Amino acid sequence: MVSGHPLYTEMGRTKATRCENYKSLFKVHIDDDQLKSIHVAWQAGTLLSNDHFREKLSEN
Repeated sequence: MVSGHPLYTEMGRTKATRCENYKSLFKVHIDDDQLKSIHVAWQAGTLLSNDHFREKLSEN
């Protein structure tokens, strides 16, 4: 038997409401600079990270 996850079922009383509320979680604006960084990292096959993260990686 398959049942909905409690967090999902709490998103609304009806299936339609839950679906809309779930989809709204992914409606975020990504500005052009962020989008370009994602694109460059993806094209290069590298991690998208900040300086602090790169410094921590280089310490190991």
